[in-house]
Amino acid sequence: MLEGIAGNQDRSDWKIVRVAPKSERIAVQELATNGFESYFPRVIVGHPHRSNYTPLFPGYIFTRKICDFNNSLPLYMLPHVYGWVVFDGHSPSIPQHVIDELQCRVSDINSDGGLWHKYEIGDLVKITLCGVDSLATVIKAPRSPEKPIDILLDFMGRKVPAQVTIDKVNPVQYPIHHSNNISRRSRGRGRLTRQYREYQKINAGILQ
Repeated sequence: MLEGIAGNQDRSDWKIVRVAPKSERIAVQELATNGFESYFPRVIVGHPHRSNYTPLFPGYIFTRKICDFNNSLPLYMLPHVYGWVVFDGHSPSIPQHVIDELQCRVSDINSDGGLWHKYEIGDLVKITLCGVDSLATVIKAPRSPEKPIDILLDFMGRKVPAQVTIDKVNPVQYPIHHSNNISRRSRGRGRLTRQYREYQKINAGILQ
């Protein structure tokens, strides 16, 4: 996105500043104290009931000067602000409609549950219950991270339908048809490694 606005040189209040890593909140406060309005887009990440917000553009803030206070510091003197983002020697201006569109998109993302892995029917997943990992297949995908996910769980050689919360689910990416990518098949004396045992189950179609 930053590259996409590099060519814009129209007069506008909004510009981009680069700030110290993981210091966006403090930088916003420093900017506000010195007469700047800032927009700091954040999106929801994480599992339900433990979700938190993370910067959409870590290390960058949209800002504009709105007033001058007595004893205001110039931007380059603020402790957590590195300076303006510059392309070819110019600090490009950001049109208001770009900020408006960005705010709408961020709002839509957060209204949809934030950034979370969206599963599809047939996806192979790893289920972690009581510290034990099992393989399963998604049979009904949730529409939001708050909804349970319907799976077909491999339990003692049987395929058992179940529902689990999405925080118990992780995607599995095994090279199903490329056995040469499985580096170790045995731990000696004919004992198969756990990775290769799971790989065999997948290829045998236990979860299909």
